[in-house]
Amino acid sequence: MQSGLLIRGLRSSLRVCCSRASPACLFNLPLAGFASQSNDGSQIISRPATHASSSPPSPPASQRLNAFLARAGVASRRGADELVKSGRVRVNGAPGQLNTVVTDADEVSLDGHPLRAQQLAYVLLYKPSGVVTTARDTHGRRTVIDLVERHQSRVVPVGRLDQHTSGTLLLTNDGDLALRLGHPRYGVEKVYEAEVEGDPSEQALATLRRGVVLDDGLTSPARARRIGRGRVELCLHEGRKHQVKRMLQKVGHPVLRLHRVSYAGLTVEGMKPGEWRDLSSREVEMAKRLGDAKQAWRGD
Repeated sequence: MQSGLLIRGLRSSLRVCCSRASPACLFNLPLAGFASQSNDGSQIISRPATHASSSPPSPPASQRLNAFLARAGVASRRGADELVKSGRVRVNGAPGQLNTVVTDADEVSLDGHPLRAQQLAYVLLYKPSGVVTTARDTHGRRTVIDLVERHQSRVVPVGRLDQHTSGTLLLTNDGDLALRLGHPRYGVEKVYEAEVEGDPSEQALATLRRGVVLDDGLTSPARARRIGRGRVELCLHEGRKHQVKRMLQKVGHPVLRLHRVSYAGLTVEGMKPGEWRDLSSREVEMAKRLGDAKQAWRGD
């Protein structure tokens, strides 16, 4: 990696961390082109970054039905539960249940279409601004799934980035890991960089560190520091809808631009917007250890 990510032309920037789980169904995804337009009219090219990666492990011989569905790329694990409860999933011709365990010999189908588990895949994407974090968009906007459609496995995003937020986004078909990293209760660290109106004072930073009272309650304490005129670092270990923007609005500094620098220790340093790469085996193990540590720490 050559250097850290810089958001040029910003009057101010802020690093913020938050997370929000977002189940997304990927069944029968439409294909799309590999180029799109960013907010400033420039072209976004989706392509794999040239980074070394290791072969992902094969799925286990037996597994819970929701884990199988996640590894088949049709939904996140929580989204898979909804598919099962709706009666759309069948195992060997019979309706699947939430406690169903399947093996490689079982025949699993969704809406009559046969499914099979894929190898576990872990993809790091540099999400450009203007791309939505969903599997398909009813308004015809470009999605993060469109950007990684060349990958051999179907993956779903872990958490969510707003349409106009750029930066680090993890996608995977490992339902267990996605649940642990993406759910707010596990407190995985996310760091953002943003352009805000004005120049945050020490008093504003102190408020962010203590916690901000929002309409859905007091936020947890955060790390915050000024890194230049109108530039701040802030890290959260919880995730609420639009929490970053609401916190900054509350302290008098509305967000103009937002960029996520890192997620669970992963960064898109050295990559370009629209590029993606497979995680290395070391990064996969790091993410799994983080998820296991958070689970054990919280007693889940």
